[in-house]
Amino acid sequence: MATSFIDTADYQYLYSTVRIDGVTSSNTFVSGTGFYFNFVESDTVDLIAIVTNRHVFENVIEARIKIILIDDKGVSHDTNPLIKDIKDLDKKVIYHPDPTVDLCAIPIAEIIDPAKDIPKGWQLCLYAYSKADLLTEKELNELSAVEDILMIGYPDGLMDEVNNKPIIKKGITSTHIKLDYENEKIFLIDIYTFEGSSGSPILLHKYGVFDLEEDTYIGRRTRFLGVLYAGHDTTIEGELIRTPIKNIQRPAINVNMHIGFVLKAERLSELGDEIVKKSA
Repeated sequence: MATSFIDTADYQYLYSTVRIDGVTSSNTFVSGTGFYFNFVESDTVDLIAIVTNRHVFENVIEARIKIILIDDKGVSHDTNPLIKDIKDLDKKVIYHPDPTVDLCAIPIAEIIDPAKDIPKGWQLCLYAYSKADLLTEKELNELSAVEDILMIGYPDGLMDEVNNKPIIKKGITSTHIKLDYENEKIFLIDIYTFEGSSGSPILLHKYGVFDLEEDTYIGRRTRFLGVLYAGHDTTIEGELIRTPIKNIQRPAINVNMHIGFVLKAERLSELGDEIVKKSA
């Protein structure tokens, strides 16, 4: 079924992510979340990539994604997406230059061949975050200790399979975004994380009446804050441990504490420098 594309900010976010389904060398199936980010945005060129966690692609030899297309009449074909199988991942994935930072990306140009994959006059129907979606220094300084946030992705691989839409979850920040938790470029959120949530974008979400720049506003305001990469579990012995959000389903005895670890958006800038360098 085709639907008219609704060009509003919150609706666009439904087109900002893709579920990454992969298979490992041991023939194990995995699932994670990827999102679009435009690292070079100008009047003449874009450099859009699918960003996710480094650990999502660990040991994965082949992955599959589905991308919605929009036709020459501005109608999006949500139920009939373009299906792309990505092989030779080791040649396509670009990792953050610091191996301890759980981020990587695949440029869209490495996946899509417009001449073969997209009908004439059609285009990809996606929303790519960019620098314009990030907090300014002034906005960062105006944030409260507790803010409402959204997480967009595929917890436990769950999605609207018919309409190819992600799942949106709402929570709050657990540490002040302005602070570096434990002296790392991360912050914590109060939200239940599942297998498959790895790589989910985390958005600041203000809706209704809110204060900004010493004035009161009515409406909606969102900003890109970072990338979910881990959850906080407690073992049955009561020991607190930080663990990557598993993208492989397996029995576990850990109890999720509803705490997620988020890489700050500035880590994307570092990854972007690496992508631009290797794409030159």
